[in-house]
Amino acid sequence: DDRSRQLALKFPAPQRCTLTNFEAGPNGEIVDALRRCGLSGSFGALWLTGETGAGKSHLLQGACHAAVAAGLTAAYLPLAVRSAGVGVFEGLGDFAVVAIDDIDPWVGGRPWEEALLALYQRLFDRHGALLFASRATPADLDVGLPDLASRLRASQVYLLRPLAEMPADLQRHLRYPEDFFAIQARKYATYHMEDPQVFYNKEDLWA
Repeated sequence: DDRSRQLALKFPAPQRCTLTNFEAGPNGEIVDALRRCGLSGSFGALWLTGETGAGKSHLLQGACHAAVAAGLTAAYLPLAVRSAGVGVFEGLGDFAVVAIDDIDPWVGGRPWEEALLALYQRLFDRHGALLFASRATPADLDVGLPDLASRLRASQVYLLRPLAEMPADLQRHLRYPEDFFAIQARKYATYHMEDPQVFYNKEDLWA
């Protein structure tokens, strides 16, 4: 629908997930690479892989925020906008940075793969940046179009590592961003209620 397409084409303004408030730990190289997206003057394709909850979505949104802050255009596509159909890709080739989250379901069908290949080529020609996130690597995906498969496999792949791999002496210096904590606290004040009637009547709001 039109609303889904607008969400895809206009990166939302709230600064909830940024590269600054991402706790990089052993993933500092990834954050640095994302911060440079769209600024090198040459095409770049980056692929983030890792388990659910590793921070892939946070990093894609953070990369888009960083691009916008640098004066570039950016678009973030969560899996939810896929329901709008292949037309969701229209116009994205004119952006400087395009980030596609949960890429797995976007491939496997001919129309989607053709649209994705066209987007890839457009961004390549314009020296843009194309970012992907998936639990799998490009080599693990079943891609029907050989041209698209070879391009995806040429992406620079980064594996997000858990904070547990960070040396213990450095872990002790980690701090949770205060503004991020405040946002979550405000949300939980309402959304901790599990009973629909209690939620509707706001009977258990936390002060």
